Amino acid sequence: MTYRWAAALFLVGTVAYNVTVFTPAAESMSAVGVHALVAVGLGATGVWLLSIPDADWEKVRVAAPVAEEAAPVGAQPRVQ
Repeated sequence: MTYRWAAALFLVGTVAYNVTVFTPAAESMSAVGVHALVAVGLGATGVWLLSIPDADWEKVRVAAPVAEEAAPVGAQPRVQ
């Protein structure tokens, strides 16, 4: 789970970006501010992901082994 404020910044920035795209002043300082909101939200989420210890990643991998059981890497579908 990520920082709640970072997720909120990303959500608000994304919605604000979709609004400013359709306004005539899309190249104004408000557009720069909207991009900054999205960048800070995504950046904080990336920093949070990089700070997770390896032991916690192992817990996540053990909790969701579905991808490993689905098909081996490089497997080709069978056509009959």
